[in-house]
Amino acid sequence: MFDRKHLVEGNAVADFELLLRDLTGKVEIELEHINENTSLSSEQMVVLQDYRSRFCREIEGKSAAGSSRLIEMFTAMNASGLVGSKPALNERAAQLVLKGNDDIISRINHRYRLSINCPKSIEVPSSDTDWSKISSILTPIETDYLHHLKMFIPDFNPSLRRGDFSRVDRSKDKLREMQPGKMYAIERAAEVYWIAESISGLLAPYSAVR
Repeated sequence: MFDRKHLVEGNAVADFELLLRDLTGKVEIELEHINENTSLSSEQMVVLQDYRSRFCREIEGKSAAGSSRLIEMFTAMNASGLVGSKPALNERAAQLVLKGNDDIISRINHRYRLSINCPKSIEVPSSDTDWSKISSILTPIETDYLHHLKMFIPDFNPSLRRGDFSRVDRSKDKLREMQPGKMYAIERAAEVYWIAESISGLLAPYSAVR
């Protein structure tokens, strides 16, 4: 997770390009700069992981059309700003990442005369810690967001397939309170998503049920 404020031109590619030029001495190196931000909120990532684990298990590790449409919806929802919390590693996960990269950090410090600190001692997680879940490595997840986001998804909210939008309407009202000023993007993203689900045969024709 990069902080754009500390990157060259606020772009990870431009930053890496400069590093490559410095390491190789070849100033002609040019990488394609793609200024596309498809960041998801912590809660959106948790919902996506839950969706894939429950409804895409037979194609684990492969691209799934359903999850791709879900990513597109979440990305579009964020057009006016993240719907949910900005992803950030919790303290234990951040320390483990730093500790695991201790050798690399030491070499970077020596080469570039930096002073990146690496924790000398950390609490080793118990063997039953499930690090496979996104929620276990991020700062606390807002459970209200999880529920309301899931109400837009037919697999989590089967009533949508019957043309019943009452639950999603209630979730819209709650999101309007939680994220004022973002509802146009949220509603537009949901409509496009439902149309795509209809075309895929996973939802009744959207225009007919709404």
